[in-house]
Amino acid sequence: DEHLRDPDFFAASQFPTATYVLKSITSDENSVTTDGTITIRGTSRPLQIVFKKQQSAGNIRLNGSFSINRKSFGISYDSMMNPIDDNVRINLSILLTK
Repeated sequence: DEHLRDPDFFAASQFPTATYVLKSITSDENSVTTDGTITIRGTSRPLQIVFKKQQSAGNIRLNGSFSINRKSFGISYDSMMNPIDDNVRINLSILLTK
């Protein structure tokens, strides 16, 4: 959606990427926990993501999710016709293969 690239949302021409910089990782038999910094629209915030770990046929799948408040990253657009929650949930599924 082109509107998401506009300054109302991600301002993609000025901020073409969002990043998560990993600072630490811990793991046990069933989970992986990462601590790092997420940056969206030039604003950085600490973020911990806890993943559920599933192992199968030598591969590892990590499933996790986290929520952010979009207004904390300067995304303050509101619409009366299409209301947008301030808190946005992001789901991740990562497959690690050998």
